[in-house]
Amino acid sequence: MFIDVNGIKMNTVSFGSGEETFLGISGFVADWQVWMYVFEKLSTKMRCVGYDHRGSGESPAPLETISKQSYVDDLFGLIDTLGIEKCYLGGESFGGAIALLAALQQPERFKGLILIDTNLPNAKPLDEFRKQFINFIKSDHHAAMEAFI
Repeated sequence: MFIDVNGIKMNTVSFGSGEETFLGISGFVADWQVWMYVFEKLSTKMRCVGYDHRGSGESPAPLETISKQSYVDDLFGLIDTLGIEKCYLGGESFGGAIALLAALQQPERFKGLILIDTNLPNAKPLDEFRKQFINFIKSDHHAAMEAFI
């Protein structure tokens, strides 16, 4: 189905159902189908959502509208439009960088991150994330381990 998000018609798919949601973000030139095998396994227990991000697959966008922040804004717009309060977020390659940036900006919206072959071009936000995570572990080790697992 196509959903209007930040002025873009975003191709979105959903499989399964349940209280928990897993949302997968593909790499830069890939589409949602890189998550198909994962969705097949997880959708027996939870809702799985995939999408073609701005400029990929069936979600075309003008080149001048594409930036790291536009990808993050689109992710938040998609989550809001679908009424997802909190989810597990997976990112493959560049999709992982989008997931990391989103988690740094609004960590309360995610239950966990699954990152595959991911790096972050600008490591300063990642350094801040590490500091926050270490402080969280120091403040409540049990809660941190529960959140991590």
